[in-house]
Amino acid sequence: MDPLEITQLLRGKIYTFIDILLTTSIPNVNNSVLNEIMEMVYDFLDLAIIFLNFYKNKMFLLDYLDKYPDIFLVDENCAVLACLYEVIHTVRRIFGFDERVNFFYKVSVLWLKVKIRFMVRQSEN
Repeated sequence: MDPLEITQLLRGKIYTFIDILLTTSIPNVNNSVLNEIMEMVYDFLDLAIIFLNFYKNKMFLLDYLDKYPDIFLVDENCAVLACLYEVIHTVRRIFGFDERVNFFYKVSVLWLKVKIRFMVRQSEN
């Protein structure tokens, strides 16, 4: 995957799609749709853990990102590192730490299911 594709996927498609899921009211959601949304959220949380491990191992590249802010356009590792804000912001939203998703979590028990399933998955690993 080239740097542009990485950036478009993490900073664009995934970030925007989860934002839409968490900030749009979906009336009369049936269980199968809810389960698909939940699976996507779980998959993203797994991706976030992989991302953070990658970030920890490639932190030495942050000096290059500071010195050359556009390096993420040509280097795959720097492209991944440049997505930190979007990954962390999405995780915060998934766990309800964002004003835009407060309504979603007030009217839905989804947040509880996400937290419980995430903790169970982590204890199994």
